[in-house]
Amino acid sequence: LETAIDPKVINERFTPAATRTLHGPYLRQFETAFDLFLMQNPSLIPGNADTIDALRRRLLEVCEEKAMVEIELRGQLEAIEESKRAMERELTERLRVATREKAERRVELERAVERAGRAASS
Repeated sequence: LETAIDPKVINERFTPAATRTLHGPYLRQFETAFDLFLMQNPSLIPGNADTIDALRRRLLEVCEEKAMVEIELRGQLEAIEESKRAMERELTERLRVATREKAERRVELERAVERAGRAASS
């Protein structure tokens, strides 16, 4: 159902912010869905073209706002995931160091017990 929309129509129907923020395919998809919605719901079509254009602009503004929030949330999620990976690397390193130190301490204690056993038997 995707149709080609003349760039002039896009500039007339969509806000400048929307045409900068949202990509052409998204705008075409929005326009197609909006037109299909109006065709399937003729009782909702107001009598005046300005009202339809105002409704179209408002819906697109809402879509644009949601897209901007999604972009921001994706950025936050990526930052959180990177922080999580960094923390996992740090904790893995700490665990490796602690495991090595534990093994070294165990060897020291075994040697101390051996020496104490030899000293007690002599």
